[in-house]
Amino acid sequence: MIDKNRLLQLLTKFHANKESRAERDELLKWYEDQEGKPYSIAEEEEVRNGAKERLIQSISARPTKRFPYPLVWLPVAAAMLIVGFIGFKYFFANNEKLASMEELSQIKPAKEHAIMTLENGKEINLDQLALNEEVQVDNLIIKKDENGKVSYFVANTNEPINQMNSIHVPIAATFPITLSDGTRVLLNSDSKLSFPSTFDAKERIVELEGEGYFEVAHLSNNSRFIVKTADQTIEVLGTKFNIKGYKSEETTQTSLKEGSVKVSDNYGKQLLLKPNQQAKSNGSNPLALAQVNMDQVLGWTNGEFFFDGNNTNEVLREIARWYNIDIENKIASHAPNQYVGAIPRNLTLNRLVELLNYAGLKSTATIMNNQRIKLQIY
Repeated sequence: MIDKNRLLQLLTKFHANKESRAERDELLKWYEDQEGKPYSIAEEEEVRNGAKERLIQSISARPTKRFPYPLVWLPVAAAMLIVGFIGFKYFFANNEKLASMEELSQIKPAKEHAIMTLENGKEINLDQLALNEEVQVDNLIIKKDENGKVSYFVANTNEPINQMNSIHVPIAATFPITLSDGTRVLLNSDSKLSFPSTFDAKERIVELEGEGYFEVAHLSNNSRFIVKTADQTIEVLGTKFNIKGYKSEETTQTSLKEGSVKVSDNYGKQLLLKPNQQAKSNGSNPLALAQVNMDQVLGWTNGEFFFDGNNTNEVLREIARWYNIDIENKIASHAPNQYVGAIPRNLTLNRLVELLNYAGLKSTATIMNNQRIKLQIY
């Protein structure tokens, strides 16, 4: 299969009458391979067929001495007529463009940004709140303190409300929030947390999609704090832990920093975690227990991408979410000597690419037709 760059090179040589016999044969094979397929150069199949027929007729009327390889030249010449007729539309409309370092420098790392959606559908852009500013929506007061942390509480404690709210953190963003019980949550890119305005006296239940780091407040009534994901249910009294449960990832991972947590899966299996342990599940297999490096797990909360030599694909997906770009990893999963180390998260994309290249993760950056940046790592 000829890639687009090679095909353009062959066609250019053909137009200049500088192609070799081998290159001509290669171009012929490409053209013959298009038979029966949707033709990517011509806009309509009938244009391709009609142009080919007219060209073959015109060539047949000319002296054959001008075409020493008639069986080869006829279909190739037909292809060239179509390319000229369409004006190389295929290449200029579909070919990706290399991105310059200047263009990559315009891609910034994730910033604090989140949308809070109340049960009635009202939305509040939380990052637009000024420091020490608060806003009241219905009976809910949302406040941002001097450090930028957002919290909320019921305005009229004599009239409790129990509505479900959610916070959505888009790609290329993070956001911290303090829940009504004092529990602090830092949400990573492309994550969503659903929670009630007021918690039950016995159970404080929230739901997570994506990734979040929790510092759960321990209440005097010993009410359980419960986090539900698609594959796991996590129960604690008061502790610090991280949950990573993206739909795009193969597994859901709950990792414990302090205290203890009980993790259950959809099969009924339970694990009681100790610090530096992780419960991992994928929806198809029961929970598995592993020892982990919490500095690596929590690297995203401390401004670092951590490569351990085995998690290259996972970290590249983190980078894609962090910068809102596409990444294609062409490194074989079993390739030896994969990078081990940390890379800062607070860099513009051009600086990140430079560090990836320095670390041996060579990359090519292109701008696709939809104007998105794509990195190919090899």
